[in-house]
Amino acid sequence: MTGGKCVTADDALYWDPYDSRFAADPWPVFNRIREEAPLYYNEPHDFYAVSRFADVERGFLDPKTFISGRGGIIELIRANIEMPSGVLIFEDPPVHTIHRRLMSRVFSPNRVAALEPQISWGTDPSQVIGISGRVPEPGAVELAIGVTRKPFQVGLSINNQGKIFLDTVPVTLQELEQRLGQAKQAGDFPIVIKGDSETQYQGVMDVLDVLGRLGLSQVGLATKKRAGP
Repeated sequence: MTGGKCVTADDALYWDPYDSRFAADPWPVFNRIREEAPLYYNEPHDFYAVSRFADVERGFLDPKTFISGRGGIIELIRANIEMPSGVLIFEDPPVHTIHRRLMSRVFSPNRVAALEPQISWGTDPSQVIGISGRVPEPGAVELAIGVTRKPFQVGLSINNQGKIFLDTVPVTLQELEQRLGQAKQAGDFPIVIKGDSETQYQGVMDVLDVLGRLGLSQVGLATKKRAGP
């Protein structure tokens, strides 16, 4: 490390969290940082980063030195503003400890595990097929269910009794067509339909008919992984 800048014998070691090129495949540069510059300095953005587990762990266990009360990202830290009270990730002990103990009663391992299927089928690309790669133009669209997404993706699920849910709100086919029709006025948007071995085929076809009448073409199916071989 010379003057805060890390170099190697071959080329400069550089990592930029704001550069999308690193997001696509970060592992090679992460490996280099761990080996060549465990205390990495980024000169353009003027920040330090530690990359080895032991160093990160020591930082987490030293809240007096590495505080959270000034923010969790560079922009907030440099803004030097007072963080709003009650935001758990921007608190330091002892207040953070008190709030964390209270929250742990709500977010128990069992309760969080119960949310996993609802999260994974709409976020895991390996379980979603058929969605067009076109990203909708940025803009807010109100779905008449009190949720605004910017940009947004709609999740539809059908249970084994044929009941339809728009995100987590139960709807009839007529209500589904009305609400999606209102959202469609702002343009096409991706829709993910949850399907598994217990989903009624006719229910899926009924929903697809609605989407077809509305001209919604960015449709994918999120399938549940089988439990056995």
